[in-house]
Amino acid sequence: MTTLRVLFVLLVIGNLFLAAANLGNFSRVPGGEPERLTSQLRPEKLRLVQPPKESGESKPATPEPTVSTPEPQATASPPAASASTPSLACVRWTGLTLLQADQVVQKAKAGGMRATVEATGTPTSWWIYLPPQADRAGAEKKAEELQRLGVKDYFIINESGPNQNSISLGLFKSEDAAKRMLEQLRRQGVQSAQVAPRGANGLKVEVSGPANLITDFSSTTSARLANAQRSNCPAGE
Repeated sequence: MTTLRVLFVLLVIGNLFLAAANLGNFSRVPGGEPERLTSQLRPEKLRLVQPPKESGESKPATPEPTVSTPEPQATASPPAASASTPSLACVRWTGLTLLQADQVVQKAKAGGMRATVEATGTPTSWWIYLPPQADRAGAEKKAEELQRLGVKDYFIINESGPNQNSISLGLFKSEDAAKRMLEQLRRQGVQSAQVAPRGANGLKVEVSGPANLITDFSSTTSARLANAQRSNCPAGE
């Protein structure tokens, strides 16, 4: 039994010694651990392998830089050419009676022209009146309208002549007094009343407006004013 125990111990010691020797040889690789790793990795044979691109994958487009372009400023359109101003003209008649002057003025204003009346001499008075009516019945109807408006000082002119069937509303020594009375009558509603000088040598009427209208108006009016003198006058006066 003693001999067997000795052999068993020796066998164990031998195995331990052999294992220790093998372990030492394994760890002693020339060059140590770096050399061992180098021999295993062989870096000169290594290469990078890129992963395969997936189908349909596209490289994102690099956005192009945007350049802001200033909007063109609106160019103001030139103003439309205004219509040319029509040329003006003026015609004058002198030596008119009160009735003739009134007829010329009314016709001119109805045609869109400007008309003025002046005395050609020194007036002795100024008369406020309503123009002559077509007949006596028309004058009486106007008189009734005056009464309804509160006008009491008036009378119908019966004498034959250019002022027959007109209605007199008063005579005044000054033009200012006549105009003040005229304004009062218009405030009462008498819109057709007019002022005219009395006692002068005659009346002067000037009519101004577009030249084409004045030409026609002058021709037709002069045919009715046989005793009046016609002449041209500065337009706009």
